[in-house]
Amino acid sequence: MTDKTRPKIGLVMGDAAGIGPEIIIKALGKKEITAQCYPFVIGSLEIMKATSGSLNRKVTFTSLNSFEELNSVSEAIPVFDCEISKNPQFRYGVVDPVNGQNAIAYIEKGVELALSEKIDGITIAPLCKEAMHKGGLQFPDETSFLADLAGIKVKTLSKWGEVFVSTVVGHVPFRQISGLVTKERIIPVIKNLSDFVSRFKDSPRIGVAALNPHGGEDGYFGDEEIMEIKPAVEAAKKLGIRVAGPFPADTIFMRARKGEFDGVVFLYHDQGNISVKASSFGQGVLIYSGLPFPCTGPTHGIAYDIAGKDMADPGSFEEALKVNIKLGMKSRILK
Repeated sequence: MTDKTRPKIGLVMGDAAGIGPEIIIKALGKKEITAQCYPFVIGSLEIMKATSGSLNRKVTFTSLNSFEELNSVSEAIPVFDCEISKNPQFRYGVVDPVNGQNAIAYIEKGVELALSEKIDGITIAPLCKEAMHKGGLQFPDETSFLADLAGIKVKTLSKWGEVFVSTVVGHVPFRQISGLVTKERIIPVIKNLSDFVSRFKDSPRIGVAALNPHGGEDGYFGDEEIMEIKPAVEAAKKLGIRVAGPFPADTIFMRARKGEFDGVVFLYHDQGNISVKASSFGQGVLIYSGLPFPCTGPTHGIAYDIAGKDMADPGSFEEALKVNIKLGMKSRILK
């Protein structure tokens, strides 16, 4: 019997030589996940079968031909096979342009299916940006690629236990960071984070990190807090957002964990990600906000060193899928 509240979630297989196929198999082996959604793999049927063999697990797969088939529960894992290039020299743990080319195709298909409302959302397994670039990707990362495919601005944020976090500056050389920490760039990040967290909590509290040690010490250690960050916080308050800061980065994340903030805006990639991954590795969720459909992923990478060895922890991917399910359920109820 069809459960209309259960979303159809496409699991983008990611880089075939990484741990993506393995963590998908492990996640879909858990009834508490499959009972809440109709999941299927967007990727390679051949690679999924090979991975189950390398894990020595008795897993059955079925080729998905129609999305109406997802309305029924099956023990087999459905795979929408959209591999565009066979890789006769496939090996785990190796950067390969063929795998990158296929990963690009998997993402394209996932976005196409979600935009056409054939499915309710996608969760993306770990990707290798180097392989994708060698395979023809013309964008810096998957975020800008998703934005181009959907024709909309996309901003990443992460879920860290009960706390959501987002950065102002992403993948740039360290020497460029200070020049990119501006009021004009900070305000949209505060607003985007507040708007997204509002889907989970009423009137969320947002904290903003400082850039410099000790919050700049009144300009002695840098003036970005005075010139850019504090004015951005004040401007966001005028938009009706519950926001405070800037606070020293070495304490703000612990304050959030203790419940003082529902979301934290940090200034650059490693400032926040080191804290988040050190304290909650295996639980973090990457969320691509701004898309017209739920899109999530794990906060870790491809782990080439353990790929194909049955050592991968599926925890972060499972959490990413659970967030997608929750968002997909809300979307279906609204429809």
